[in-house]
Formats: sequence, structure tokens, C-alpha cells
Amino acid sequence: MSCYPWHMIGKTLVRLTWAVVGGYVGFHLLWGDWTSTSRAMKTQRMLHELVLAAAKYRGAYGHNPVPPALAAPGSLRHLETAGTPMALLVGMNVEGLNPARTIFFDPAPKGRTRQRLKNSGSASAIRFEDVWGHPYILILSPEDDRPVANPDLKNASAAIRENAPATVGVVAAYSSGPDGVEGTEDDLVSWRPTPPGSRPPSLALLLDDALQILAAALLFAALCNLGLLLWQLGTWIRRRAAHRR
Repeated sequence: MSCYPWHMIGKTLVRLTWAVVGGYVGFHLLWGDWTSTSRAMKTQRMLHELVLAAAKYRGAYGHNPVPPALAAPGSLRHLETAGTPMALLVGMNVEGLNPARTIFFDPAPKGRTRQRLKNSGSASAIRFEDVWGHPYILILSPEDDRPVANPDLKNASAAIRENAPATVGVVAAYSSGPDGVEGTEDDLVSWRPTPPGSRPPSLALLLDDALQILAAALLFAALCNLGLLLWQLGTWIRRRAAHRR
């Protein structure tokens, strides 16, 4: 009884391996960005949700989510997802512009993406970034609903410029992508369904959801195995102490 039971070593090694490997894989699937395609999928999802949120705010209050100082009639606005515009979309009442405190945008409703809202408690410090650490850009047309000119018309990629329609609606959004430079080929935008070469959104999101379920299952199994290991170790220690008495 002075040594660890040899017949348990095999099971212990299997449980330890499962706990380490399952925990590592589950953690990275759930909170990491497993592939560049996964990062693109998450960013594309956020873009569409940001556009929907800005449109809902506009429908609720009859104007864009901007303070009066920025609401010059007839001007288009390219705004970062930071400060007052972002604060209004997430439910803060800044300068009386969201009196109902309606939450138009929830950046991570399932807590399963690295894209997070950075908020120190004040509207001026609020900031929402993509998975590469850059803020998104919202493009808002004037309140007269004039369509927004397509930024792709000035893209550095000739293939994107040639296939770009003239306008992209009254509300649009984009991410500058991995390189952090606007107007390049790796930009992710709300008016294009997916980046060049990526999978269709419906299939991509379905696979993403399946990975999240798998990740949760792996983490649960890893925690169970870790618990069993600790219980097994505790039992052995208690028996050894009792034997010494």
C-alpha cells in the first residue's frame, strides 16, 4: 500500500491524457479561433448583426446612432464601433439618445467568441473590436435614406472593384481584416456575403455551431476526468495515511 496501485496506472494515464488533450482542444475551439475561416465566419456574423442593430436604432428613433455634433444634415458618416455610437447600440442612454435603453446589439450573446466589448463604464471609453483587434466601421447614410456609395469601388483589388455595385444600402459595415488596412483584398464587409474563396454563410455558421457543441462536450469530459483523477488521488492518500497508523 506504500506505492500507488500499479493496476490503476494505465487508467490514470488515459484519464490524464484525455483531460489534457480534451481540455486543450475544447478551450481553443470555444474561445480561440481555430482557423482563418473560423475568424472570417465570426467577423462576417458580427458585421451583419451590427448593420441590423444600426438599422433597428434608426427605425426606433428616426435618426442614426450619433450625437448631435456629428449629425450634420446630408453627410455620410464612417464611424468606428467605439464611443457614443457603440454605447447607444448596446443600450446606454448617452445624451438622451436612447431613453428606452434598448439593447440593439449584443456583441457576444453566447459568450463564445473572442470579439468582446471593451467597456470601462463610460460611453467615451467603450470599444468593440474584431478578432484581429481592430474596430469595425459603420457607414451610415443621411436620414433621407440616400444609398451609401460602395467602398469597394476604391478597393486595391481590381477583381473586387470590377464586380462592385454602385451602392450598398443605407447602412453598411466592414472590418479591415487581418492586415488592419482599409480598402484591401482581405477586408470583410457586410455587403458581400463571404470573403473570396470562403464557404457559404449558412454552411459555415452550421459548422461553427457544431464545433461549439463539440468544444463544450470536450471540456465537460475533460473536467469530469480531472475530477476523477483528483478523487482517485485523494482516495489513495487517505488509504496510505490509514495504513501508516
